Amino acid sequence: MTEIDWAAIAHTPASLAARARNEIRRNVKRVARLGGWPDTYDTGSVGMRIPSWGQNGHGGFDAAVACCMGIVPEQAQGLSAAFHAAWTKGAVEQARSEAALMYPTSEVVWWLAMCSVCDETESTPERFAQQVRDAVHLAGSPVRRVSAAVATYEQMGSAYEVVDGLPWATVDGGMQGAYLHGHEIAAAVGSGQSEGLWFLGTYFRTLGLEGFDFAEGSGPVHGSPQFFKFTSRAEIGAAFTAAQPSN
Repeated sequence: MTEIDWAAIAHTPASLAARARNEIRRNVKRVARLGGWPDTYDTGSVGMRIPSWGQNGHGGFDAAVACCMGIVPEQAQGLSAAFHAAWTKGAVEQARSEAALMYPTSEVVWWLAMCSVCDETESTPERFAQQVRDAVHLAGSPVRRVSAAVATYEQMGSAYEVVDGLPWATVDGGMQGAYLHGHEIAAAVGSGQSEGLWFLGTYFRTLGLEGFDFAEGSGPVHGSPQFFKFTSRAEIGAAFTAAQPSN
């Protein structure tokens, strides 16, 4: 991948956004293959994170965007690619193992460092430009990268609370934090466009809910056997009791 001086381009936010969308279109299929994204996942949604002319982006910068832009070196992109749309038992075990050591060149450190820049808000060209500058700053320094990774890992560990055996995300990243810190299943309460919904997920291949009697409006998200939405707290409790995650 040709190295691009993103920090210099970021001085002109509109030009940066256009160039970033270009690189995402060019590289997203490679990143999707690397990460093992399911066929049902819309790779076009990665580009939608970036602001365009007169329109904010949906989420802004994240680790998958960093991979497509080449900010994360190709040889270190595995977990960043996988954790965008394909959490697996193998990837989680790798992340846990690497997180115990936090080597600056490890895939988990690159992923966590890029996560430290992501805030999942509506992204303006100016906000996106600042995120890119921050990411390039981390990419250029192993010490800063490890420091950001350690802080993010610790934040993820406190981003959920366990209620009746089920970890509930209290902030964005809480479900992922629960997975990385030893839990097989995690839940979250929907917000924004998902308000009024409850979510249950796992990093195993399936949550084992194939025979579950879903209420109207509940069921797999994008056909995933790993991630489900529910229309009531009582239903998600019943699903947790019935769940049998497995590979």
